[in-house]
Amino acid sequence: MNLADAIRQAAQTNGSPVPPDQHPPRIEIIDNPAYRGPAQPMESTMEHAHEETRLPDPPSPAVSHGGVVRLELFLSPEQLSGLFRAVVANQHTVMTLREAASYLRIVPSVLEQMSQEGKIPALMIDGKWRFARTAVDEWLNLQGQQREMEA
Repeated sequence: MNLADAIRQAAQTNGSPVPPDQHPPRIEIIDNPAYRGPAQPMESTMEHAHEETRLPDPPSPAVSHGGVVRLELFLSPEQLSGLFRAVVANQHTVMTLREAASYLRIVPSVLEQMSQEGKIPALMIDGKWRFARTAVDEWLNLQGQQREMEA
């Protein structure tokens, strides 16, 4: 049974959770000898908390139609800081030889040879090859365009 069928069935049963041939269970109230009744009512001197609430911004016209899901996260400052740190940690602008080889899906020794021959944009820093992610992305795009022109 899917959700629509369940809603239809609930509407047809007049909202009664118990089938018509059954009776709801009988609730029996018993007297509790340990209960002494309510104490003297106390006046509360505490003020109600005034929490500022704000409605979410309306969706932009670009996402009002279609299969877009909007996700709102309410994070504490510590959680938000941790999220930003994780994003920054994963967004390297400069890659090592191993990272670039993994990114390009080639063996590090082949990438090192390409770097020495000047076939790929690379920098030698402290005796180690470094690769700017944007430069590698541009190089990949150029390689793809050259292959298309040759074909």
